[in-house]
Amino acid sequence: MKLTRSGRTLIVQPLPGIGDMIWHLPHIHAIAATTATGRIDLLTKPRSQADRLLRPDPCVERVLWLERESGRHAGLRGLWRLASLLRQGGYQRVWILHGSTRYALASRLAGIPERVGYGVGLQTRLLNVPVRLPPDRRHAHPIIRADSLLELLDIPRNEPEPRLATAADAEQAVAERFDAWPAPWTALGIGSSEPWKQWGAARFAELALVLERHWSGSIFIVGGPAERSLADSRGRWPGGGCGGAASGTDRGVAGPLSRLYR
Repeated sequence: MKLTRSGRTLIVQPLPGIGDMIWHLPHIHAIAATTATGRIDLLTKPRSQADRLLRPDPCVERVLWLERESGRHAGLRGLWRLASLLRQGGYQRVWILHGSTRYALASRLAGIPERVGYGVGLQTRLLNVPVRLPPDRRHAHPIIRADSLLELLDIPRNEPEPRLATAADAEQAVAERFDAWPAPWTALGIGSSEPWKQWGAARFAELALVLERHWSGSIFIVGGPAERSLADSRGRWPGGGCGGAASGTDRGVAGPLSRLYR
């Protein structure tokens, strides 16, 4: 099945991490290419920092917050608030990149005519674009599910790796700030959205040592305030070419400017 071009389009991507958002960028860009304007609105959680991360992205027109943790969109009343928020957007089509029934129900209550999703469990009854993931893909890794949905709808995913757009002035500021550090740059992103995803200083230090032995240039330790103590474990990192934790702006630019980002 192949979809026609849509008018105003919303993508629901509720996974909370920054990494979750970045790994979905190829799918976001591919879906944006199916719209009349080449742009979409995005509903996601504040922890994704999508408002800052995707501000320079020409495919993202507006970021809406899904506020379940604060209670605004939790429970039955929260469902109606979410439906009201979506109704204001006047969307023709919504893509639900998640298996939750809740977002499909909110979209239906909002009167969005075309609802596309994975078709997991009860969600399938609330979708009206007749494409569903096969049973062996419905509980697969989130990226595999998103890949499969685009394949079923014959939508090309033209980015083998995520492409994070950066503002020219921010890119220039980072390049000037670290101008003295020899290229090529390698950035180690040490942040994690959940404690169980955290690699830890010992593993990152081991990786940095291997890179230093086999890769010329500079290694940057990239993170936010929560990773400051991890980045400041100076005794664990190789000497010479390691920077400390970057600011929010820096970490959004250091990755794209680096030859290698982990």
